[in-house]
Amino acid sequence: MKLHSEQRIPARPSLTKLGRHRKRFDILTTRLATAKRHIDCFSALWDAQENFNKELFATRDFWSLTAAAHLNCGLLQLCGVYDCNDQAINLRRYLTEVQKSWSREVAEASLTLQLRIDIAICARRPSCAYPDRQPYVTLVRTLREWRNKIVAHLNYDVALFNGDAFRTRNAWTVSDIRQLIGEAVTIVDRYSFSRGKDIHYTECFEGRADYLLAEEVISKSVRSAGWKSMPST
Repeated sequence: MKLHSEQRIPARPSLTKLGRHRKRFDILTTRLATAKRHIDCFSALWDAQENFNKELFATRDFWSLTAAAHLNCGLLQLCGVYDCNDQAINLRRYLTEVQKSWSREVAEASLTLQLRIDIAICARRPSCAYPDRQPYVTLVRTLREWRNKIVAHLNYDVALFNGDAFRTRNAWTVSDIRQLIGEAVTIVDRYSFSRGKDIHYTECFEGRADYLLAEEVISKSVRSAGWKSMPST
């Protein structure tokens, strides 16, 4: 069966080396900014329990699902950044493309050794010979474990038999998740090679921090409606 002209797959758009690099940069920084905002919202809702425990408990289904959704969405974005799929845009692919296409710029910026270290940490099997980077290597491994056995696929053994053991072995905190985001932002920016020209990664992390208003919104909702507590779901 012949394809009509309108059914043909369009030709791949032509991008310059900088254009391809910019695209990868923009996608990664956007995913990291999204992850940060979701984790910030989760943290704000979690912290709000101290001052608004009664109000949150009255609508516990809504607020617990909202907090869980923010945490899951943040982890999903972060797992994508640290993924190892060769066909995806991720930190590992970003660094290997830098090594392949930006070797001169890397050398001029005295980043050759640093690039090797970053690639080793983001490899399929994260490693690093430098002791001060071992905590980061451990966090990358932990994230990959959660990605492979909880976030992307619910592992059969973990779900049915070894859930507690898995969580104990791969324990982490919100601070650890924030560190993974921060480290990735630093790495992506380190090889932008266009700072001050047309790449402004900080714009992804600026703007109004809505999560800071979480407690205020809860409080105003209760008081303006004259409720003793928020309505139950």
